[in-house]
Amino acid sequence: MGISLSKIASTETSITIQANWSGYNTVYGVVINFDGEQLAWWDGTGTSPTSLQGTKTGLASNSLHNSDVSIFYDGGVGGNSWSGYTDSPPPPTILPSIPTIDALVPSGTKSASIYYTMGVNTNSIVIELSDSNQVSIGTFTPSGSPNTGAFPSYSSTYYVRAYGVNGPNKSDWSGYTSFTTGADPTIIYPSKPTINSLIPTGKSVEINFTMGANTNSVIIELSNSSKVSFGSFSASSSPNTGLFPSYSKVYYVRIRGVNTKGNGDWCDYFKVTTGAEAVRPLDWEWETDIYQGASVPTIFNSGTTYDAYYITASEWNNFNSRIQAFLVYKGFSSITFTYVSRDMTIGSPILNQAISNINMLFPSNPLPYFISGGDIIAQLFLDMRDRLNSVS
Repeated sequence: MGISLSKIASTETSITIQANWSGYNTVYGVVINFDGEQLAWWDGTGTSPTSLQGTKTGLASNSLHNSDVSIFYDGGVGGNSWSGYTDSPPPPTILPSIPTIDALVPSGTKSASIYYTMGVNTNSIVIELSDSNQVSIGTFTPSGSPNTGAFPSYSSTYYVRAYGVNGPNKSDWSGYTSFTTGADPTIIYPSKPTINSLIPTGKSVEINFTMGANTNSVIIELSNSSKVSFGSFSASSSPNTGLFPSYSKVYYVRIRGVNTKGNGDWCDYFKVTTGAEAVRPLDWEWETDIYQGASVPTIFNSGTTYDAYYITASEWNNFNSRIQAFLVYKGFSSITFTYVSRDMTIGSPILNQAISNINMLFPSNPLPYFISGGDIIAQLFLDMRDRLNSVS
């Protein structure tokens, strides 16, 4: 016969007490007190239990408390007591510090030795390997620094970062560090390319070349007259254009091939002299009086005199020469026009050829073409003049 009292559960702010008894013939009631206040009781009604419990909340963490139990039975009063503490607060969470990726040193064509420093409060780290878009391709836990990271492809850029671990706790990620894998050992370096010709137009030079074997693209280097480089650019096809600083100056060009293995040897320097500075032609003005709104026969075919409405063959040819001069000034090289003589009449094909040449200078805002069979209106000649003279 006896009764016990014990703590069966607790937190930082609560305690659950339970009384257990046995061996009594008749039990009339049971009361559990907690810190001097009644916590739970059974008043003797119903089926007689063999245990009773109560929970006290709102307590301070790691605080001392006292409880006692009294049992009333046919032989008198019995009891027991308990004394104990609420739970202590858990220790504060100490997060690991962010690790540092110190260096990525090639240890093979597709691998790198990853040197790192763990942060404080860190038991281990997790290293992540990512592709050129910083999309993860895998993680692993290294056994120590350095450790080897294996990457999928040759001659490709990858990224590495890491976080620290301390039990269930993780640090933030470190920053990304990039690494480029080595070239495929089965690929050989590109052969030397060949410069076929350099064709200057002002300060621009058309560079014609032939790529060597095992070449994906080339690097074109531009140098001054002392063969000191002032710039380079990549090209994957020929011809390509190089822009030089000055007119009528000597420069040098050389090229080397590139593939996934790396850069090939330079070809020999190729000398070029840039063209003279282009000078804008003078504005055009018709010698013949042209009246707006009049019909204008373009060539007078008979007699010894002509009036103001007629344009001579010489003037028409000079006008076309001026169009050609403007086109050359703007860098065009392929120009077609038809010379006329005194005995020719300019119809729509010859007239539209001149309009077409002018429109080469104004591709986004062309002059309308003349429609065969209608009168040639003087305004068309004035429009051609004004459009040509607007070239800057």
